[in-house]
Amino acid sequence: MKDRLAVIVDPWCAFCRACARVLERLDWRHRLSITYVSGDIRLHSGRRLTRDELLVQLHVISTRGRVNRGFDACRRIAVEVPALWPLVPLVYFPGAGLVGRPAYEWVARHRTLLSRALRLT
Repeated sequence: MKDRLAVIVDPWCAFCRACARVLERLDWRHRLSITYVSGDIRLHSGRRLTRDELLVQLHVISTRGRVNRGFDACRRIAVEVPALWPLVPLVYFPGAGLVGRPAYEWVARHRTLLSRALRLT
């Protein structure tokens, strides 16, 4: 069995928590381990991810210590969760990052507004 990916989520963000719940439901292969930010994280390499940077955007950390952030974290999750496999060609299509990264950053900056609009708070 493959190792699980740590998906680091902002515990104070209703939008983030809702996304985490959806991922947990879709993850029938149990490839993701949802973890809520509680402090800094020190990787096996000695590198440190601060609490502040973890709260800004989604992070995914493999058991080998590879870190993906933001849109790239979403890409990594899509590869691991079969229900999201139809999205893989879209998010890995050449140039997808040119649209995906700014779109992800917009959502990350406006997640409080999105939480209210979706009545998640």
